[in-house]
Amino acid sequence: MELERYAALREKYPLPAQMESEGHAVDKKTGHVLAVGIKTHRRLYWEAGYTCDVGAPMELHACACALMELIQGMAVIKTILLTPEMVYRPVCKGDKPTKELIYFSQMALCALNQAFQGYLGELAEG
Repeated sequence: MELERYAALREKYPLPAQMESEGHAVDKKTGHVLAVGIKTHRRLYWEAGYTCDVGAPMELHACACALMELIQGMAVIKTILLTPEMVYRPVCKGDKPTKELIYFSQMALCALNQAFQGYLGELAEG
């Protein structure tokens, strides 16, 4: 597994200073919060970042970083095609994913989807 390598990327993906939209997800069991912020250019993810509360597990950081790596330069509309497997697959590197990785991948996608909905709302207001 590449868990430590992906979790170590957390410094590379701070929340963008001038976000266009932000989404949140909360782990109901532990109360850990994940916030994802996005900035776009020509309908591509131009800059994206995240933050977690203090004490968030390494698995959450790894999934958030894997998602940030996945969406860099991606067309924003492709957000709806992303699956948890696409997020945790590079972290697992062929190993079987743990329940935590699957859960945190879903959590990261929920936060991104919320940010995407905010982005669409901004487009509609125009």
